[in-house]
Amino acid sequence: MIAQSEPTKYEMEKAAGERLPNGAMPLKQLKPVHLEMIAMHLDGIRNKDIALRFGFTESRISILLRQPKAVELIQRVLEDAKGRFSVLRHRIVDVLADGLKEGVDKRTQFAAIDRYHKMHDILGSKDVDKTAEDVIQEILKRTDSITIDLKADT
Repeated sequence: MIAQSEPTKYEMEKAAGERLPNGAMPLKQLKPVHLEMIAMHLDGIRNKDIALRFGFTESRISILLRQPKAVELIQRVLEDAKGRFSVLRHRIVDVLADGLKEGVDKRTQFAAIDRYHKMHDILGSKDVDKTAEDVIQEILKRTDSITIDLKADT
């Protein structure tokens, strides 16, 4: 019979859940450099570009962003953004309605609607599950008289 060796400290820590699934120890705190990297990530900067800025590998940035403390911070920031977006939702619809009134060029009108939906997609707001048609219907209800000419502006 082959003798079983005692589990190593590493194996014990991993089994106890003290280590991440990839075997790394989780960060105890986020340092200013970590916060800067997370801020860049939240600003939509690619991991590759963040890595170049700090002289790290792309995989190291990815590992940082998966750290429990980083994930928690990112989720808090996104939840805050969702709340702020939700509060602004009605004002955005009003601005869209104003943009759809006669005299405003069509490019601006459609750009406004596109921006609204991009923000909705980014934030994944669950309380704003409206299709483009729903948003347009709401805008039409709020606007007195609208004439939309779908022909390209000349």
